[in-house]
Amino acid sequence: MVIWEIILKEEISKGTGIPSNGDLTKYLNDLCNCDFIMVYPQMGKKNNVIYRLSDLYTLFYFRFLENHTEEDFWSHNIDNPERRAWTGYAFEEVCLWHQRQIKQALDIKVSSQCSTYRKNDGDYRTQIDLIIDRRDDIVNLCEIKFSIAPYVIDSTYQGKLEKKKEVLSTLTSKQQSIHLTMITTFGIKPGKHNSIIDTSLTLEDLFIR
Repeated sequence: MVIWEIILKEEISKGTGIPSNGDLTKYLNDLCNCDFIMVYPQMGKKNNVIYRLSDLYTLFYFRFLENHTEEDFWSHNIDNPERRAWTGYAFEEVCLWHQRQIKQALDIKVSSQCSTYRKNDGDYRTQIDLIIDRRDDIVNLCEIKFSIAPYVIDSTYQGKLEKKKEVLSTLTSKQQSIHLTMITTFGIKPGKHNSIIDTSLTLEDLFIR
């Protein structure tokens, strides 16, 4: 079983057949201490954490190397849907490995905690890549998107972002203000739907010293 996306401990137990007891907790803690996986609090759910495979080579191996032994596989599949999906996932991982730099680029000078959120509600699935809950009553809802050009926000995507803000507002207090933060490779293309975005960061911001 490979943890491609954020996943609960109960789901890991079901997928591996390992009972959700002390042994599984020890295995997960060991993997976390070795930086093979990351563990995040789930926003709005106390004592409920989410796991994610974070070792970049392990991710690449299971996605592209384990079942593909042909010599020219990568060059022959450079622009297929699987590879394009991988670039988005890889960029998201890079961002999650640079949370300190993201906070620095957002000029966060107060105590803060990073978390994530996932919920399946019938046919609709809500997933928030990164949430930064700050002591100054601001919550950064971070949306991470890879693109080979400035990212375009259209009316459909604007609606999805509004839905995510609505969901997050049910998990925060009335005193907290939700700031929607886009993290993209090359910024956002100017457009009429951009007003929903409070802050825009790019790939360069991840490498602030």
